[in-house]
Amino acid sequence: SCDDLDTLSMSCEIEQQDSVNFNIRHFYTKNDSLLNSIETSSSNPTAFKICADGSKSTIFELEISSGLIALENLSLRILDDPNSLNNDKFGFIETDTIIGNKIRFLYSHPKYLENSGSLFVNRAIGIFDNLNEIQFDSFQIEVYKSPILFIHGLWGKKSSFEEMYDGFLDLPEYDNFLLSIADYEDSNDEDFFQNRNVVKNHIDSIIIPTLISKDIAVNNVDVVAHSMG
Repeated sequence: SCDDLDTLSMSCEIEQQDSVNFNIRHFYTKNDSLLNSIETSSSNPTAFKICADGSKSTIFELEISSGLIALENLSLRILDDPNSLNNDKFGFIETDTIIGNKIRFLYSHPKYLENSGSLFVNRAIGIFDNLNEIQFDSFQIEVYKSPILFIHGLWGKKSSFEEMYDGFLDLPEYDNFLLSIADYEDSNDEDFFQNRNVVKNHIDSIIIPTLISKDIAVNNVDVVAHSMG
């Protein structure tokens, strides 16, 4: 069952050379529900998408659709860092649970993404038989920068950060779905208690849903703030 997982699920099918077929699904974990599922084919696979936000918001699930292999011998490895020597840059994948003919892996996202001159970076994740040190196949992920939330200060308003917002938007690594300004102009002279939910509400109701609607798994946000912000 996928009832303990949340929001987005993507899957693709990979055929291994020894006639073992894998269905691979990508879950975003939050709030204990599964909102939508996107199927992709082995002939036209869709890369799974994450943000380099350091969160543990991704589960990869491998299901054997045909063929035989011991699930406990399977592992996923990031091919750019197969020995997990730089978890901050590439993230880290560990076995979570085995349920029937499915095995789940928890992926801790990378904590940062270096400037690359493009909106995202492609990385490959290999499917390995640990017992025989055989790589069956691999699948792709797209890694995006962590989203940024700008928060103005006392007596400020949305325009306070528009110049900086536009500066980031001019960079090839950002798009408007990764940038957002929290505006509380109507209460910008009130105390902290009055404005205590501005940041949380903006993240929960705008930033996270926007990225999830684009099938990008994310759970942390970078905050750039001034004064009361």
